[in-house]
Amino acid sequence: MEAIPSNYQAATLVAVPSYPNSLVWSKENLVAISSEHLITILNPASLSSARAMITLRQNKPFRIGLVERNDFTPCLQPICLSRDTLPCARSISWSPPGLAPNSGCFLAVCTSDGRVKLYRAPYCEYSSEWIEVMDISDLLFDHITNINFNEWNDLPLVSQSVKARSSKHSRSNNGFTDSACGKSSRGRKRKRPSCNIEDMHADSIGEAALQKSNLDIISLGTCYGRDGITFEDIEANPENGDSNSIHRSSKLPYITAQQYASRSAVLSSLVVSWSPALQSSETCCAILSAGAKSGAVSFWRICEPQYFTIKHGNIPVNAMLIGLIQAHNSWITAICFAISAASSLKSQLFLATGCSDGSVKIWSGNVEGFLSAAEFKNDCFLLLAEVTTATSVPVSTIALVISAKCPEQVFLAVGRGAGQLEVWIYDILSKKLRFVADYNAHEQVVTGLAWAFDGCCLYSCSQDNSIRSWIFHGDSLYDAPLSSNFPASDASSNFSRVSDLCFGLALSPGELMLAVVRSLDANLQHQMYEKRSQRAVVEFFWTGGQSLEVPNDKILDGCRFEAISSSSVPGFACWETNILWFLKNLENVNNPVVIWDTITSLRDLRKDFPGVVEKILTKWISNWFSVPLIDSVEKVLFHEHDKISMVSSRKMQLLNIICRRVMRNGMEIDLVKDDQLKADGSNNEGSNSDPWNELLLKSERELQERLVAFSFQAVLNHTADSKVTPVESEYWSPVGVAQLEQWTAINDQTIHSQLKLLGSEVAKLRGRNNNGIYEYVEEESCSFCSAPVLFKSPEVAWCQGIVNRQGSKERHKLTRCVVSMRLCSVTEPLWFCMCCKRWAANLLPYSFFTMENSPLYFRNERTSYAVGERLKPLCPFCGIMLQRSMPDFLLSTSPI
Repeated sequence: MEAIPSNYQAATLVAVPSYPNSLVWSKENLVAISSEHLITILNPASLSSARAMITLRQNKPFRIGLVERNDFTPCLQPICLSRDTLPCARSISWSPPGLAPNSGCFLAVCTSDGRVKLYRAPYCEYSSEWIEVMDISDLLFDHITNINFNEWNDLPLVSQSVKARSSKHSRSNNGFTDSACGKSSRGRKRKRPSCNIEDMHADSIGEAALQKSNLDIISLGTCYGRDGITFEDIEANPENGDSNSIHRSSKLPYITAQQYASRSAVLSSLVVSWSPALQSSETCCAILSAGAKSGAVSFWRICEPQYFTIKHGNIPVNAMLIGLIQAHNSWITAICFAISAASSLKSQLFLATGCSDGSVKIWSGNVEGFLSAAEFKNDCFLLLAEVTTATSVPVSTIALVISAKCPEQVFLAVGRGAGQLEVWIYDILSKKLRFVADYNAHEQVVTGLAWAFDGCCLYSCSQDNSIRSWIFHGDSLYDAPLSSNFPASDASSNFSRVSDLCFGLALSPGELMLAVVRSLDANLQHQMYEKRSQRAVVEFFWTGGQSLEVPNDKILDGCRFEAISSSSVPGFACWETNILWFLKNLENVNNPVVIWDTITSLRDLRKDFPGVVEKILTKWISNWFSVPLIDSVEKVLFHEHDKISMVSSRKMQLLNIICRRVMRNGMEIDLVKDDQLKADGSNNEGSNSDPWNELLLKSERELQERLVAFSFQAVLNHTADSKVTPVESEYWSPVGVAQLEQWTAINDQTIHSQLKLLGSEVAKLRGRNNNGIYEYVEEESCSFCSAPVLFKSPEVAWCQGIVNRQGSKERHKLTRCVVSMRLCSVTEPLWFCMCCKRWAANLLPYSFFTMENSPLYFRNERTSYAVGERLKPLCPFCGIMLQRSMPDFLLSTSPI
């Protein structure tokens, strides 16, 4: 096995992962790692800064029934063992962005005691601990209880006469107090044994094995706490419960041990997974799936909140159980989603499930049905194909992808416990399943799989501490080395000498970087300085230089070919191809703008090879205008000067980010006023003639005009509609019209003529006093001294000031909203853009960000904008998600 290249950067952890897929990377650029009872959340753009945590705590068991002591059987032992250990994270999964109240991502956590909970970022609590917002398991328990456990209640309930008889029997039988758990609960403290129950099945424990063990079969509630204690235990142990708990327990039905195990299995989740975002013109949601020990999979629809906020944290989460299917006959160990939007098909959501018995199945559901579902259904997903039947090798991980080049095909990769890797293709149109390859890829269990570059590349890792990359070409899978570590970081650290086991991998949103989590061998570490504080490590490797082509002389499956040198011209060709591919994907407005890995790679490449970066970006911009390749950005400015109004808003937003963060490397610039740019050029010699500055200025000026025209057009459309009524704060209505008019007056000589016409129509409308549907506040005052504030810039403002006792004039600098140009409040939290450093008190509707060209381009046509459209916290100049500015000691996201 080849040596793994040195990492780009790394971060150590204080706890060791325990399960496969212990690392996940969100679409808002946060990395979460589950390790023991902690979940660590990192910002890959700043690993050395603040972290966030989720600390797992013991949960009370579900009150599903009482079991008579005489009925205890070996099927209850796994339940007892799982409650005798501290809970740890068994599975974690990020939601798509836009579901949390601040428009961020939820983190779903499945613990070793079977609970599934949702967490959100503490955007208004100023805490490093993430906030629990919902317990999905409680909702599932309510549903299962309402249907009386249905098919998971095969055996009849014990008669009530048994209850009275067992109660009488318990008064004379107090032998259970000598049990192991009974002693530990009231006697001296002792260390709990650590148990790995990942592969333990209730029916695999025999009576003989039970008799040889040192564990007693005891009450399920004795070793856990009050809840779940049987009525007999409370009577014999009055100190363990009060009269209320006795009353509650007395209402629970008596059931057999088999019934208890069956009910517990359907409520004990093992794995969670989020679907991609499901969008319609009215709403956006995602499906959260949870696989249980019983083989059932539950599906929960989580919709975006009614409005986004960074001020309130108690926004309710809209979660609905839309389906529950019996997918397998044993433990669900892996779940993965993929969505298809082929033009010849209705939008479908595909699901792959893997089981501990080795079986794998592919399912499908209708996206429109999920969006409009109003009630629970047992057939929300239909079985398409049974990939493999039950075998002796369990499934450990699954990866699913639908290529944009082949939208009628579903690519499925399956990792197994013996290190096997399988690849299958399901054809949606012909409904046929085709086997591609089966490799002994690793020596131990496969702990992570990830498709990259539109299904052309597959990454896998194993508990044997190996990471491998595969090129999928035609109908064959080729083993290829990991791409070289270029560009490199001076802060990189090599932990390969002390790494032990690998527990998962994940790709960045741009798929140009790979993160891997490993445990560290304590025997190879410094016993005093490293053993306790460095128990695991997260490493980040570049994948942007990954070659996706197979050499002509390599025709056999599984053969190897050498990595292309990063210093050669073909090496740069790989970077160019992969970066251009990702930028092309980002032009789709449905994909969130998270471009940190691309910006970082371009910025590091530009340090040593500036010509290569300019070539990549010039080629990308040339493709907008369908012209032959232009070799310099100066020619773009010269030849395509008047065509920028035909470029979509998303493309210009991406251009703004790259110009600011790569070509200018974050240097501040006023993108609206030319005289400010000239003043900046006096301090940065030569910057005034930089074509990238000119391109940045032109792009942001165009977006500013679109924003003003968008608001003016909305004012006219809303006034023309007599049925329009004032809308609530979560819906959009144009504000700051007075400030927008002042901006057009200041820039009268440079703005588009059609924008001048719109401004004059709004002025005529105002002259008729028909301004009831929008706020018109022309005079503004300082929030500190109440002095008047004049409009001179859309970014900042200075009050006229007041004369203090010393006779000097005090003036205050104020911030203007990037959307409305009105003064921002100094007491309310503001939305902040991490890229252009602008602030927003008001938000824009989503239709502004989906414009394919300027609303001023069609002079005689005006697009109608809906009054009641939802607001989106996105920057109008960068397109990235706005957030609340956090202090340095708290974690924040870095989409750029």
